[in-house]
Amino acid sequence: MNGWVADVTRAAADANHKDLIRWANRAAALGRWTLAADLLERIAEPSAEMSYRAAAARLKTGDTAGYARICERAEAAVLKDVPVEQLNDAAWQLSLAPGGARAPDRLAERFAAAFKAAKGPMEKHMYANTLGAVLIRAGRYAEGVQWLERGVAADGDKRLPEDAAFLAIAHRRLGDGAGADVQLAKARKAFGLLSEQPEKWADCVVLELLIAEAAPEQVPYPRLKSPVPPAGE
Repeated sequence: MNGWVADVTRAAADANHKDLIRWANRAAALGRWTLAADLLERIAEPSAEMSYRAAAARLKTGDTAGYARICERAEAAVLKDVPVEQLNDAAWQLSLAPGGARAPDRLAERFAAAFKAAKGPMEKHMYANTLGAVLIRAGRYAEGVQWLERGVAADGDKRLPEDAAFLAIAHRRLGDGAGADVQLAKARKAFGLLSEQPEKWADCVVLELLIAEAAPEQVPYPRLKSPVPPAGE
């Protein structure tokens, strides 16, 4: 395994994006998170999905400086007049951990407009899910809960694992331990199913970290300073 890591590290500088993605996925499977992130960040003009995977890998190792670097690029994109789909992808990256967005309130305003313009239930759910996460990262927990629940209701009560995880975080911050525990149990159940799908390693990492953040013992990975201090801190 060490030989493979050395070979990939040497070859990465001249590799094409397909090889970089393939090697990054294998590095993640081996638990070589820093290598996975390094490979993904070598991709020229990476897709939103590749940036998301790199962010997840950085956070897995507690590399908040590396996550902040990815967030700077993402936030620069959303401050421009970009299509709402691109806005959604960038804002989601900014919400994976506390302190990702420097201007979460501005993001929230843009997403409220995007929700109103959304055409279908799945689209409404997606934008409301991201808006809820952005509001929670801004310390606006009650509003975040309302938007997350609104997104679920718009999509026929279908829940994403991240819905439950962010709801657990918000309820915990609001002092509703019982409500947080209900949502935390749902998130943990979803994590068990997600962990059986190796190709979704980034989603699994993110959900694992959100669950840790929502847990009663509050022992998450190293955190960036939140732009709006959470209640009680």
